[in-house]
Amino acid sequence: MEEIKRQKNIRALAILCIVVFAGLVLYALVSWILTVGKIKVRVVYAPFAATVRLDDVTLKNNSDNYITPGVYRLTVEFQNFETLTKEIEVKNDTKYLFASLDATNSDGEAYAKEHADEFLAVEGIAGQLDSEAGLIEREKILEKAPVVAFLPVKNSLFTISYEMVDDEVRIIISTVSDTYVNEATKKFKSLLNEGDVAAEYNIVFSGFNDLFASATFADNNFTSPEDFLRVGFSGVPTFDFVDGTTCGDRYYCAKISTGRSDSYSLVNYYTILENRSGKWYLVAKPAPILTVFNTDDLSADVIDYANSL
Repeated sequence: MEEIKRQKNIRALAILCIVVFAGLVLYALVSWILTVGKIKVRVVYAPFAATVRLDDVTLKNNSDNYITPGVYRLTVEFQNFETLTKEIEVKNDTKYLFASLDATNSDGEAYAKEHADEFLAVEGIAGQLDSEAGLIEREKILEKAPVVAFLPVKNSLFTISYEMVDDEVRIIISTVSDTYVNEATKKFKSLLNEGDVAAEYNIVFSGFNDLFASATFADNNFTSPEDFLRVGFSGVPTFDFVDGTTCGDRYYCAKISTGRSDSYSLVNYYTILENRSGKWYLVAKPAPILTVFNTDDLSADVIDYANSL
């Protein structure tokens, strides 16, 4: 008898396990059917007791919901609070639907104070998404301008920072006087990783007296690059030729300067000449750093070579 009873218990347990397993499988199957083609969206509207509807479908507030991507009419309402009604689009990357309702009377204000944690939770979601958006934006900026990872650089002598202009990165190098321009450019170049060249950045300088900014170059027929530059910039005070070399089939890269080292006003500039049928032409106006943004359609390789003098 005991053996028969034991076998019956085993069969009953086996049947129970099969039923439970089948139930779990059925639940998983139904859940999958109900969510296929949908995305999980966290719906959080304060107060959490508010009714949330997309078109005519009521959602679970302060909970995860599975929603088919598309355009809907959103309605959120709760007594003593202003009803929120607007058209929204749920996209494949939508993570949250959230907002806080505004109280319309003293009863609503009292309720909001009593449930302040619910409104703070919504603010927390907004802060989190802003932070995530900021990180994503920074990653996009770093893809365009890797040097931004090391900015800003600030000290009592100069600053190196950046700003976004029409979705492009602009590097701003500011110095307190001419004395520190060379140090600032040297520092900027030291921040560049291998393969990242200064020539590809849009760089703006400020805080020093750029004598070449408004200088007029006097065209001449000297065949020596040094003489060509000296005569061309003869109107620039304290201009001096420092170094130069050929940098390509028809280009000549030169390092020049203004100011005096003994008066702490020395500023180094770089420029490029092009030889066309035996005559030199100035194709890169002198600048503390030459880039594709301040030269006449020159390759970054030639410009980078000039910056390295």
